[in-house]
Amino acid sequence: MMKRVLAATVAVAVVLLTGAASCEPGASVVDGSASLEESNMLALVNQKRALVNCPALTRDQKLSDAAYRHATDMRDNNVKQHTGSDGSTPASRIAEAGFTPASRTGEIMYWSDAASDYKAAVAWWLNSPPHKEIIENCAFTHAGFGVLYPDNAKYYAVGDFAAH
Repeated sequence: MMKRVLAATVAVAVVLLTGAASCEPGASVVDGSASLEESNMLALVNQKRALVNCPALTRDQKLSDAAYRHATDMRDNNVKQHTGSDGSTPASRIAEAGFTPASRTGEIMYWSDAASDYKAAVAWWLNSPPHKEIIENCAFTHAGFGVLYPDNAKYYAVGDFAAH
């Protein structure tokens, strides 16, 4: 199962240089606080960044909102790329969420057709060169994560990274 996820997702990392809460399990909380899954994801990403001497990312609710929007689109519309079903891009979603001006944006995605967790998502990202490049890019200063795992049957995670 994971091999299919790996093969399908390898090309989905992208770095773009640019001038109401759900109650389902694992849903992002859009009221200003992160779910435990998202908090753990950020902590693990920051641990990995520390190993390459990058400063810790600061959680940003606007980036979390943009990430959650795309994770929801992945779930609801079977989106498996960075372009949303509405034609949105990572940079446009981040701007629409209010993180402006952004001097740099990046997005990473992960999905699984089986139960998964933040550890599996971060491990997968770190084993994918384009995703790892975003995580280890010291120019990024802020991040937000959107995670959904409806009925523990599937798992969707999006990480949006940016700097002012």
